[in-house]
Amino acid sequence: MTRGTHEGTRMRRGRRGRRGGRRGRRRRRPRLCARLQRMRDFEVGFARTMAGRYRWQLTREHNAMLRARQREAEQRELEEKIQLEVDQKIEEGLGDEKQGDE
Repeated sequence: MTRGTHEGTRMRRGRRGRRGGRRGRRRRRPRLCARLQRMRDFEVGFARTMAGRYRWQLTREHNAMLRARQREAEQRELEEKIQLEVDQKIEEGLGDEKQGDE
């Protein structure tokens, strides 16, 4: 930390004013220096910040999608079950008729 600049203090203070940022559970991964951080942000096209901002929307959409898929699967299973039952009934009916003919 260089003396005479606010850089270090700013870092220490962070978002929480006087109390200082970076409290609570610390990140395990070491922080990148500003230049590398900028490069990485640029590489990912700020996707991480966007994801943070819209994560709730994405999760909601994703959940909706999963729910729809689940519903479709259940519907399909139901239909298959019904079809099987119908087929069995038809076969039983045909069997009865055949026996009746003889």
